[in-house]
Amino acid sequence: MTTSKTLKPLMLRPDQDFNKDLASVIVTALKAGIAPLKKRLDALEARPQMRYLGVHVEGTTHAEGDCVTRGGSMWISRTNQNRATPGLDGGVSWTLAVKHGRDAR
Repeated sequence: MTTSKTLKPLMLRPDQDFNKDLASVIVTALKAGIAPLKKRLDALEARPQMRYLGVHVEGTTHAEGDCVTRGGSMWISRTNQNRATPGLDGGVSWTLAVKHGRDAR
């Protein structure tokens, strides 16, 4: 009968090739897990950014996502290279975001 005092612990001593193989498996698994997150992040960063640029100035070229005010309302550009006047293009180039309120007087 053996007692716990006579048992020697099992010591694993992986060789260099085992370490390299294990590292390769870990790196491959991490890359596979991160790839969908990176793809989603890239898609989010490619979306237009909203930038408020103040009161609309005739003849100014706006990018998609640019926001301006005109006549007390705020408009968001729907297109790049947008030179149209907000509210006068039939909703093709601009979207009304905030409609002006009534005068309280």
